[in-house]
Amino acid sequence: LGKVIAGSAPNFGDPGLSGQAFDLLCASCVAEGRWVFGSRDEYVALAFLNAKDPSEALTLAERALTSKETLQAFHIGWRALAQLERQDDAIDMIARCRSSLPAARGLHYEEGVICQQIGRFAAATLAYEQTLRDAPTHEKAIENLALLRLVEKRLVEAEQLARDAFRIQGLDLLDPDVESEGRQRRDKFGSLLAYANTQLDSVSYARDVLDFNRKTPPSFGERTAVAPQFMNSAELLAALA
Repeated sequence: LGKVIAGSAPNFGDPGLSGQAFDLLCASCVAEGRWVFGSRDEYVALAFLNAKDPSEALTLAERALTSKETLQAFHIGWRALAQLERQDDAIDMIARCRSSLPAARGLHYEEGVICQQIGRFAAATLAYEQTLRDAPTHEKAIENLALLRLVEKRLVEAEQLARDAFRIQGLDLLDPDVESEGRQRRDKFGSLLAYANTQLDSVSYARDVLDFNRKTPPSFGERTAVAPQFMNSAELLAALA
């Protein structure tokens, strides 16, 4: 119940309510040593992040990290930094998390997403490739890497990666009866691949392909990172992986 109220606090226009919910409903669990969902600062930081106040979220996440370096606090911190358009600092925080919590292998994907969003495609490619070495069936990393291969004019590899991603998602490229969202993304890749083939001689090929991809939803190969949620470290690690 405490998690539900804390998570709903931003909807009431007062993210600080999550701290009150933590105090009122979770104090007994903390006192008895049964609390595994992080500190009060982490709860309130996540509420502010969900309320689109990354500055306050970052302040609280950093304060939480001074007490204990947890995956949840790091996760909120780098997402807040990315929202503040401090991508270099976000990447540094991911590296700091990787150093402190080496079991959090899914962090390479998070780094790849940030690098891709700011146009550092070579770094994003390396991050996705490392993700796939750790988790070969990470379908979001495969799909994002397929788009980057397309940007590099490596169309055959892009098509194979897209097929792999859709297969993992249970989407057959030739099956007309897949669910609507999956069919839209699959069809988008088909049109994107066809467009890329017509633009190979363009001096602005990469920009043209990316613009075409974003022109109408859904875009292909721009799958985002895992949003922070109220979970314990084991649950968050599983989500990131």
